[in-house]
Formats: sequence, structure tokens, C-alpha cells
Amino acid sequence: MRARDKFIVALLIAVVAVATVAAFVSANTASGAPPAFGGSYTEGVASAGPPRTFDPLFASTQAERDVSALVFTGLTRFDQRGLVVRDLATDFSSSEDGKTWTFTIRSDARWHDGEPVVAADVVYTVGVAQDESYHGPYAGTFAGAKVEALDDRTVRFVLPDVFAPFLEASTIPLLPSHLLRDVPAVQLERDPFSVRPVGTGPFRFDSRDESRVTLVRNDNFYRVAPQRTRPYLDKVVLRLFPDTNAAVQALARGELQGLGGISADDADRVRGARDISTNYFPSDEATVLFFNLAPDHATFRDRSVRQAIAMAINRPRLVQLIAGGHASITDQPALPSSWAYSRDLPRRPFAPDDARTILDAAGWIDHDGDGVRDKGGVALRFGLVTNDDPPRVATVQQIAHDLDAIGISAQVEVVSFNQLVDTRARERTFDAMVLAVSTGMDPDPYTFWHSSQVKDPGLNLTSYATLGMDRALEQARRTLDQTQRKDLYGQVFMQLQEDAPAVYLYFADYVYAVDRSVRGLRIAPLADPSQRFWSVEDWYVRTVAQE
Repeated sequence: MRARDKFIVALLIAVVAVATVAAFVSANTASGAPPAFGGSYTEGVASAGPPRTFDPLFASTQAERDVSALVFTGLTRFDQRGLVVRDLATDFSSSEDGKTWTFTIRSDARWHDGEPVVAADVVYTVGVAQDESYHGPYAGTFAGAKVEALDDRTVRFVLPDVFAPFLEASTIPLLPSHLLRDVPAVQLERDPFSVRPVGTGPFRFDSRDESRVTLVRNDNFYRVAPQRTRPYLDKVVLRLFPDTNAAVQALARGELQGLGGISADDADRVRGARDISTNYFPSDEATVLFFNLAPDHATFRDRSVRQAIAMAINRPRLVQLIAGGHASITDQPALPSSWAYSRDLPRRPFAPDDARTILDAAGWIDHDGDGVRDKGGVALRFGLVTNDDPPRVATVQQIAHDLDAIGISAQVEVVSFNQLVDTRARERTFDAMVLAVSTGMDPDPYTFWHSSQVKDPGLNLTSYATLGMDRALEQARRTLDQTQRKDLYGQVFMQLQEDAPAVYLYFADYVYAVDRSVRGLRIAPLADPSQRFWSVEDWYVRTVAQE
């Protein structure tokens, strides 16, 4: 698997469960008049280049993942609470020991070409993900698992060991075996299917050019049965823009009906010119300050330095500055609404005076009067790198300002996202790094904090390794009881706060601006921005009263 693909998926797709429904409401909820069929929806997507593939097993850019989310579905999916529920499967169950999982496929599910969805499609899809030549985002997801079709509608997974987050893995989008069974995994990414996909989702691929991708309704969509057979919208168009600013301008001009992933300030500006509602989706994307604890970064191997930095960062100020208040401060890799969230973990305060005291006691003092603390001839000065996303840049600038006030010099460096991921993160060539990472729908932080993940393609960016952490993470993966898992994660979160190999800063909401003429939108927690389309079959722009 390509390290970059794995990194992007771990940042954007992997694992956090959220628990409430009633709070997630939208200004674009249903109106009094019943919805009617017809009309189209056009949304902008910032894309550095044209989409390369729409195959969900290879999609990595936002435009690619958005199309995949509209065209493909899986055995299961996440609902409005962030819980795994049935989708193409009518039922699923596990054995008492948690190693065998059985799924029954819907009898009314059809591919866009009319062929039925069968167990062989599951076997084929998982086989691609397990193939040693496969280097896409799902590589390793089904390592060691055996999958077999018991009949056309029944498929069974046998796992080598208990794996508590397995249900999240069952959300993998399915591929049609009747079209691809003769295509080896190594050739799949280059197969014509990748640019003219056939899926099971609410919309079918129609056409594409350099500036847009057009999808049309699936007239035989199983999820809306028996009340109807198809989505309300006739068409969804994704218009591609070189950057977010260009897309925001198009939205302000009335060329788009929706745009996501923008700043709260941009949403406010557009709302002043258009009848736009701003929807805030709870996002599991945490902004985190990572320290490099490798042997050649001796400064950060001193825990007192890490703890002092954590106490010196003004996170309430960051939330207001970066997200206009549409974010939540966090000390742990779990949203406050997650079942795994530890309410026993104390909130780390903004306490610069205490930070100074800690550094003084550890011998970090400004001996030469240059404004920067030092110890043994080593100045408390380091590089602080992030990518060129404006919120991330503002975050590191504020952190540098806060640290300067306690005698620490953080030298800000801004690079492209590709350079940050492909070079600095993979090669661990950084002192400190601010990065936004997905904690996921099932909060399993194994890939970020287990010692086996220290080297690329693992995601333990800090090189943090302790026996206690490893044992807790391993046991949590083998524990099916959610209460026991929560206790284990509580231990993990407490150790992370005490040792501070990283500082969890905040969860920023996903800002989604949508024209008020678009109805039926429902807010749900996101592990990836493409999940904003989770209820798109219920969106509409026409009502019976308008007919």
C-alpha cells in the first residue's frame, strides 16, 4: 500500500462513535409542503487537479471520495448517530467469541446496470483489499480474514482474532464482481471502470469533463423502498475549482447551491449576498500538535518541556480565532458526544505561569538573556511545521506567539499538504508538527500510538512507545464489551495527557453552506467530508405545492 494513501485514509476515514440524534438539526430540513421529484443540485469542490479515479477502493482526493460516496454503498453504513447500521445487508450477526461475522444481503439491491448484488461481490471486493499488489486506502483492513459466500445472499467472515472495530470495516464500498472478476487487483486502478464506475448508490455516473462530474438518479435505489424507487433529485453536479476561494466566489455569484469545507467567515460573507444557510456538521477531525520524540530530538524527550508547552497554548483563543467558536476544545482523541469520551479526564487549563514554573524546575532558564530558555548550552528553540491550509497556518502562528511568552522559540514553517504528508510525516523529518487527523467513527487510536506503528507506513508520528500503552491498545481491540473498551481507552487518554507526546487542541466543525431552496438535509457526525451525502436520496428542491 502507498504510504500516502494509508496516511490520507487514516487521517480522513478511520474510526469515532457519536451518540445523539435530536441535536443535529439543519436550516435545510423538510418544509411543510411534501417533496416532489425533479430538479438538480450543483455543489462546488476544491480540487487541485481532475479526478484520477472514482473507484472507491482507490479514491483519495475529496472530489474522488465525493463521487464514490454518491455512486457506491457497502454492506453497512454510519447513521445519524455515527453508529454502524444495515445498508446492502438486511441483517448481520457475530459468533459468541466475536471471530465470525455473517451478513445477509438485500434481495432488492441492484447494480446500476440492473444486475443483482450477490455475496460474490463481497468476496471479490475484500479479495482486492487483501491482495498484496493492492496499495489503496483499505490495504490491511481485512488482514488474515477469510471471507466466503455461503449462497448468493449470505457471506461469512472468519477473523484470525477478535477485532472490536470490525463493523466499521464492513462499511467498505462494494465492487461488482460480474464486471470485474477477470480484472486482477494490480490492474484495477487503471481499468476503464475506474473512470466510468457502476455502483449501487443513489446516483449513477453520467459524464465528466475538466470542470465537472455529472451524476443522474438511480431509478431503482433500494434504500428508499417501499415508499418510492428513486431519490427526489434528478441530477447532482459536482463542479471542480482550483481552490476554495474560487469556489466561494462562485457560490456568492449564485452558480452553486452548496459548498462545504469553508471557513465560518467565508460562510458569513456568502450569506450576506445569498439566501444561504450555514450548517455545522460535528467532525471527528482533531487538530493536533505532534512532538518528535526520536533520539535525535532530545529536547522533546524531556517530558517537562512537552507538559509546559501544553499548558502554555491558549486553546480558547484558538477556537475563537480559527473557527469563530464553531469548535470544541479537546484533551483526547474522542468527541464529547462519543461513547468512548472520558469524562474523568481533567481539562488541561491555559496556565502560562504554571508552564514557566515547570520549566524553571526542570532547569530550562534563560541564562544568556536572549529571551529563549536554555539548558546545558541547548536553546529551547525548534521548528513548527504545518500545511498551507489557512486555519492550520493561523494555529501555528498563535502557538508560536503563546510559546514566545514563556521563553520558547517556535520557528514556523509552512509547506504544501503533499510535502507535509509525503515527506515530513512519512520520513519523520520534523521537530513539531500541527496536523488535522481523523479520530474516526470507532475511536481506536492504535495506529497513532502503538509502538509497532513508529516506522512508516505506521502513523505513530511521535515515535512514542511504552509497554503500558501497547497493552491497553491491544486489549481494547480484543474487547467486545463497550463499557470495558471505554475503561481501557480512558487509561490510554490519561496516559497521553500525562506524557504529552502530542497536544490535542480542538475539533472544528465542518462548515457546509447550502442554498435554502435545497431541503431534506440532515446533520450527522462526519469521519470524512464525503459523509455529508449520507441522506442525499431525501434531498429535494421541489415541493408538491410548486407542481
